[in-house]
Amino acid sequence: MCLDRRLFDGGGTPVPYAALGRLIALGAERTGCRHLGLLIGQRTALTSLGLIGLLMRHSGTVGDALRALEEHTGMHSRGAVVGLGIAGGVAVLSYSPYEPGAEGSAQHTERALANVTNVLRALCGAEWAPLEVLLPRSAPCDTAPYRGFFRAPVRFDEEVAALVFPAELLEQRIAGADPAAHRDAEEQICQLEADQPPTLTDEVRRYLRTEVTRNRCKAEKTARLKLLNRRTLSRRLRAEGTSFRQLANETQFRLAKQLLTGTSIRADPAPLETGWRMAR
Repeated sequence: MCLDRRLFDGGGTPVPYAALGRLIALGAERTGCRHLGLLIGQRTALTSLGLIGLLMRHSGTVGDALRALEEHTGMHSRGAVVGLGIAGGVAVLSYSPYEPGAEGSAQHTERALANVTNVLRALCGAEWAPLEVLLPRSAPCDTAPYRGFFRAPVRFDEEVAALVFPAELLEQRIAGADPAAHRDAEEQICQLEADQPPTLTDEVRRYLRTEVTRNRCKAEKTARLKLLNRRTLSRRLRAEGTSFRQLANETQFRLAKQLLTGTSIRADPAPLETGWRMAR
């Protein structure tokens, strides 16, 4: 496997999501360390998220910070989507890869959950721990590294990667938050997003990856979300060389492949209800 050396020149060029997945997967294979993604993730911090991390640090509440991550994660990582759901007094923060052909999904997801855990400990205190952690991969022989880092029950063979915690945490104020710093970070992020907007194809992939496990992938709903009518959505996707049906099928296939190759799950992924079933 070859990666462009310029990706590591310190110039701020983001490493493509698929390339990072291949690199982590190769590292796990060569070292025999099945929890390499966890080790990488636990070495990252709030500052690793750059402007998004700054925005989160100066948000008013933990909920505001996580919603900022949910809204702007595409600027930091074009290849996965973060979702925040609440049900029955429980919050579920999920992380779902969506980029076609990306390798190392299991490593990617545990890296991301470890990163977010460090972020929440930076915002809430070093002793913070989730109620439980869900991972869409089969359990390794040694699960101690996971229990040791997350300090919570870890459930493997799940449909999605997620941290589960009391919803009341979302109302917790963030100590030392500076509204002026928050406004400045938000303005910079909005400007960067305006300068480098994602394609409609990428936005639909992100949306479908969130919705596919709720079995509600409807073109009409997607069009309304994007403030487009069905024909306009179809025309713009066709101009980008794809279609809604192709993207929906691709998303379903990717999820099924991930569950079949990385977990012991053998069920059809179509009826899954990610987040809502988990928050039982």
